[in-house]
Amino acid sequence: MLGLYGFSKIHPEQSFFNWCYLTLQLFTLRSGDIPGPIPVSLNIARFLAPALTFISIAVVVTDSFYNHLELFCLWLFRKDHVVVCGLGYIGPVIVKQFCEKGLIVVAIEKDASCSEIEYCKSKGAIVIIGDAAEERILKRAQIQKARSLFAVTGDDEINAKVLGQVKKVISGRTNPLNCYIHIVDPKFANLLRAAQIPNQEYQSVNLEFVNIYQNASQCMFDCLPTLASTLNPSSKIHVVIIGIGRMGESLLLYLAKRWRKQCGEKPLNKIKITIIDKKAANIKKSLEFRYRALKDYCEIDPQNYELNSSDFYEFSDKSDTSGINAIFICNANESMNFSTALYLNHKLKNNTIPIVIRTVRRKGFANFFEELCGKIADNFKNLHPFPFVDCGCCIKTLMEGVNEVIAQALHEDYLNQRKQEGTAISTDPAMKVWTQLDKFYKDQNRDQARHLSINLKTKGYTIISRYNWDEALFEYKDYDEIVDLAKLEHIRWCNFMRNHGWKWGEKRDLEMKENPNMVPWEKLTDGSKNYDINFIRSYPSILAMVDLKIVPLSELSSGGLCEPSDLWSCPKLDLKDI
Repeated sequence: MLGLYGFSKIHPEQSFFNWCYLTLQLFTLRSGDIPGPIPVSLNIARFLAPALTFISIAVVVTDSFYNHLELFCLWLFRKDHVVVCGLGYIGPVIVKQFCEKGLIVVAIEKDASCSEIEYCKSKGAIVIIGDAAEERILKRAQIQKARSLFAVTGDDEINAKVLGQVKKVISGRTNPLNCYIHIVDPKFANLLRAAQIPNQEYQSVNLEFVNIYQNASQCMFDCLPTLASTLNPSSKIHVVIIGIGRMGESLLLYLAKRWRKQCGEKPLNKIKITIIDKKAANIKKSLEFRYRALKDYCEIDPQNYELNSSDFYEFSDKSDTSGINAIFICNANESMNFSTALYLNHKLKNNTIPIVIRTVRRKGFANFFEELCGKIADNFKNLHPFPFVDCGCCIKTLMEGVNEVIAQALHEDYLNQRKQEGTAISTDPAMKVWTQLDKFYKDQNRDQARHLSINLKTKGYTIISRYNWDEALFEYKDYDEIVDLAKLEHIRWCNFMRNHGWKWGEKRDLEMKENPNMVPWEKLTDGSKNYDINFIRSYPSILAMVDLKIVPLSELSSGGLCEPSDLWSCPKLDLKDI
């Protein structure tokens, strides 16, 4: 504006467009040399315009230089860093977790306009703009020297391509790279795992397939402990799920599997699940085709309505809500989720039916909503926002891989067994849900999960994904095989307890760290032996709850291919030791 005003005073006879052109030339030092007196406004513009040009160039050059310097230092000095491919929902949270632990993190993002790039840089990560499925980009990230790679682009196919390219780039690497691949389709994960069985003496990668939606479905269910307590053979449960995308489908399957486990293979009642989606009828057909036994445990009531439509509001007004135990709103559109929750909450009036609202992070709508609930607590006490990306359990499970998933399943089964025995929650610190469990008991479950696949391998078994969750459960060869595994589990338990300061005592004493079972297998009571044996027997059903199964190694070995050293027990990243 200063230049435009100045040129209008010096050249009043010229047109407005000429003044604009001369003003723009100030930025390149081409129009500021004017004889005679010069207006103050133009004089300021003559120096300010080129100064802004040089500052902009300096910023761009400096930023580019700094980025290249970081990559050069990574190539020259660094190793054992973490590479994160994709900065969508999940990637930035993983970047944050590792950066806060002091690890070097390299993030790869294809979209240069991604809003999370600056966030990751602010956390200390090195960001590379490019396609992680390209060899040159992976080489720039020094994937050959990395300790771990997370492929979390949000697209199964792209994540699989990243894995394929990584294996080419690091071919010949002596120490395996830990690869955590986000795959939503479990059948696809099995196909990739089959391709992972190499005909060579060592593997270049330790492969883990993770699914945050599967993890989040359990955490979302755990938001409502009162609902979990009502799952029993004689109860009639009615749950409403609004929006059947990845999260909604995972939640529906989890509820059905949980009902099957709680009520047996021939339940007295089925769990009723009303699904509301614009393609609800087609979704029901697809689910019942893919999971043939689903209708044996679950009565799906499809309602073809689009949220915010007049038909949906009319249906909500006419529906009888007296028998509903819980409502889960799982749409990808957060604002629609909250508006739907507020509408349903207003319609219910008595605030007795819990409503869980799926959101991504604990900010934006979720943060505003929590503040609102704090001010008007009585009106919104039944509303529960669930930010699945900010959920500590979901992210921990994602970063630790399947070991964390199995650990949580083992603990859930332990809780169910102890409750059936009549153990009071208040009398035993181990009788807490996973999110409230002390670290010692969490680590105990993690250690058991870590050794589960190791012990199974001694009997010629391994663990893979179970994409057909209603298939027949695995059966051991004979009773002696179960006993042998129970003995290995007892040895594992004794070693863990001993390493944490426990010793033998006549009775269990938490303060003195004494336990009567800290003896060799032969000296155990028959009751303690049977406890371990029954727990080994329950492994197939426990793993089935998290879409895993036990199979003989011979089923994976075909065409001269050999089984990897351990499909599920690659070295875990214990962040607390970093």
